[in-house]
Amino acid sequence: MTTPAGPPNSPPAPPPTAAPSPSGPAMAGQGPRLGLSQPFIFRQLPVRGRVVRLANLGTHIPAIKNAAQPPSHPVLGRLLAELLVLNVMFSQDLKEAEKVTLQTQSNGLVPLLVSQCTKTGHLRAYGKTMPDLPTNPGPHLFGSDGVLAVTIHLPHAQQPYQSLVPLDKPTLPALVEDYFVQSAQVPTRLMVLTAPDNHAAAAIFLQALPGETLPTDDWHRLGLLLQTITPAELLPGEVKVETLLHRLFAEDDVEVFPAQPLVADATSTRTRMAAALKSLGQAQCAELLTHGPITMTDEFTHTTETFTTADIQALFAAE
Repeated sequence: MTTPAGPPNSPPAPPPTAAPSPSGPAMAGQGPRLGLSQPFIFRQLPVRGRVVRLANLGTHIPAIKNAAQPPSHPVLGRLLAELLVLNVMFSQDLKEAEKVTLQTQSNGLVPLLVSQCTKTGHLRAYGKTMPDLPTNPGPHLFGSDGVLAVTIHLPHAQQPYQSLVPLDKPTLPALVEDYFVQSAQVPTRLMVLTAPDNHAAAAIFLQALPGETLPTDDWHRLGLLLQTITPAELLPGEVKVETLLHRLFAEDDVEVFPAQPLVADATSTRTRMAAALKSLGQAQCAELLTHGPITMTDEFTHTTETFTTADIQALFAAE
């Protein structure tokens, strides 16, 4: 992305490791409902966790809907569904961030994936594949020189903070799990599942609290229990999060905190661009128009919009 960012080699920003607050998360605004993000802790163990569930992705995330149709490829839908739930994990951990953007760039079969999650739970995603992607592309989708860019937008920072992580793991969940381990320097486990049609996805995250003593046997036990989760339990459906956690960790005292709703970002590209132009002011827009109609490209979706003199006049006449 061309948004200004911090030094490419800056270290990953460690996520906050405090337990979730029982006071409840920020509420999502307007937009089609996609799912929820629900934090929890173990009362008798220094471990925290989170469950993220997303549904109706093929209805409200255009890139996932289009991935099921030629010339796109179904693997794109799966990767974007995974990236969205992983993006929620990042955003919910970085409590001060206004939004977090995840973007992969590579010379492989999937040159671009990008997703974004705001602190109010608004989600969007976009991606593209090479036109000659085979039916069964195998595990080497990102080639040899891919990177995952993690861009964190803080409310009072002059520019976003960015760190680059090599795409050196076989899957996106494995890569992000390693990112958390390296940044927080504490044991972390992550499981991500997607529905066969890629219209739903879910994740469960466990992380030891820093500075606390966690018995190795307990951490190993929790990891084994995590591996027993079935898609029917974790993906959105009839099993509530509280039921899943109390059933999965039956021997433990688990406290579940209020969930944050997650919604699709329904703001149109042209509306975003119009708001950006309006923030420049009428005089600056008039100066831009001396060179002809203003053409803007959305770096997120790679769509282009054109604003004529009449468009700009209407924009400021609405004040």
